Amino acid sequence: MNESFAGVIGEDLDAPSDNYNVTLIIFLLWGMCLLQGEQAMISAMSYFEEQMPSHEPVNYYTFALYAPQCLAIIWVDLYGGSYSYNLRISLGLFISACCTMAIPFLAGAGDSLGFWLCYADLLVFGWFCGVFQGSAFSLAA
Repeated sequence: MNESFAGVIGEDLDAPSDNYNVTLIIFLLWGMCLLQGEQAMISAMSYFEEQMPSHEPVNYYTFALYAPQCLAIIWVDLYGGSYSYNLRISLGLFISACCTMAIPFLAGAGDSLGFWLCYADLLVFGWFCGVFQGSAFSLAA
């Protein structure tokens, strides 16, 4: 039996090889951007509820994250071609990371002040997650 495993499972033997794992890296980034905003919210929700007992962050923070994220994805589809993928993805990851690192400090500012500072932070976080997500989706397409 001299047939390779790729031929047995139906892969195209003439397909170009992925020497530098570019496909793996693209889909890894794609998975990260798909889950990044959602996982940040789910993981931190109990922390928010403990830090801000007089507010209900679960009712507000979800919209603070997803509304700008959806708008940013639409913006990337319409106007993102004016900027490079490198700029959009790198900037999106960097600003998202900075916003994530700022959350504990902002939440510790007090009940009401911390709530609104985190809300503003999540608006920025949502926008740049959307820029990253929209860029990575269009790059992988």
